[in-house]
Amino acid sequence: GIYFTLDALNQVHFLYQYSLQFLLGIFNYVLTQNDNLKAVTDSKQRLDIITKDLFQVTYNRVARGMLHSDQITFAVLLARIFLKGKTTNVNFEAEFNVFLHGQDSGTLLASKDL
Repeated sequence: GIYFTLDALNQVHFLYQYSLQFLLGIFNYVLTQNDNLKAVTDSKQRLDIITKDLFQVTYNRVARGMLHSDQITFAVLLARIFLKGKTTNVNFEAEFNVFLHGQDSGTLLASKDL
């Protein structure tokens, strides 16, 4: 999901072009040079740290070269991927569509049966 989001960023601005090699560099950094993993031996905790740091490092490296308004869009897209990866039954697609595409708040409330 992260790679395809990075690949699609050129639709937001033509200068936002990132390669698979760029993402693999981030992935390698998170796995091999991550100070947060040094004292952790539990595999579940390690996976949680790797996942969190992968999203954080990706955002930090990509957002440096983006316009501020595009940083917010990129953050929402990464949050969407992160939440889809969690094993919860809550679906946030309607909320993400409001952030990304805009929608009348009255329509959103009516669709959520609040």
